[in-house]
Amino acid sequence: MPPKFESSFIPKGPLVSGAGMPLTHGKGEHTLLGFIAGLLFAISALSAIGVFGYKFYLNYAIDNMKEELEAGRVALETETLSEITRLNNRLLATEALVDSHLALSPLFKFIDVSTLRTVRFNDFSFTTNEKGLAVTIEGEAKSYASLALQADLLNKSPYFKEPVFSDLRLDDRGNVAFTFEALVDGGKLSYRKEVEKLGAKVAPVVATSTATTTRSTATTTPR
Repeated sequence: MPPKFESSFIPKGPLVSGAGMPLTHGKGEHTLLGFIAGLLFAISALSAIGVFGYKFYLNYAIDNMKEELEAGRVALETETLSEITRLNNRLLATEALVDSHLALSPLFKFIDVSTLRTVRFNDFSFTTNEKGLAVTIEGEAKSYASLALQADLLNKSPYFKEPVFSDLRLDDRGNVAFTFEALVDGGKLSYRKEVEKLGAKVAPVVATSTATTTRSTATTTPR
């Protein structure tokens, strides 16, 4: 009997490529790549969330700082405005006080230099009425002629308005007693004007002194 040959197309060993490498990858390699990809995605997501959260925090902090600065500015402006208002009120009160204050020294100086030797003033008083400041002077003169001359000087005074001599009488020594009444011109006795006059007098003196000192220094400087 002739021998039988069995032919089969099924390979007896594993199939390999022409280069001798397997045709498929293992499951472990796929798992590692997926883990790395997932880790990178998680890191990217967390980074994005962190950046967004930090940006939100910065905006919130900036808004709070703006509100605090605005509140501080308003408080500072309010306090500064209050201080300026109080200072302005004090200045206005001081200015009103200075404007209403009268300097009587010029009036007393005028009376001192204009009083005749034959006339003597015994009493001097001030009162206020609806017309302003009024002065009442009681005195005595050696004669009617002396009184007439004194009356002429007082009537020409720039400090008195509406002067009146009254209650003329002879005392037990033969002197002529009288009462002088007049309104005082407050504008002539303004304390502010007196201070301004003093300032105007002091300024030239200071300037002259400075100029003299400069000339003296220039003269004594060695060459």
